Amino acid sequence: MSEQRWHSEVSRHCIGAGLCVSVAPDHFEFTEGRAQSTTAVMESADDVVSVRRAAAICPAQAIAVTTIQTGPS
Repeated sequence: MSEQRWHSEVSRHCIGAGLCVSVAPDHFEFTEGRAQSTTAVMESADDVVSVRRAAAICPAQAIAVTTIQTGPS
C-alpha cells in the first residue's frame, strides 16, 4: 500500500502579498520580499488543508501543491 505525501512550491510569480504567511505561518516565510515554502514534504492532512487554503487565496496564484507517491503502488 502506498502513502501519500505532498509538496508545496512558490513560483517566481509571487508578488509578496503575505496572505500565505498569514494563513499558514508554519509552512511559509518571507525571503527577499517574496514567500518561500518552509516545508519540504507534508504528511499531515491538516497541513495540506492549511497550505491549500493559502494557495486558494494567493492573488498571484503562485502556490502549487503536488502529491508525491511513495512506496509500492
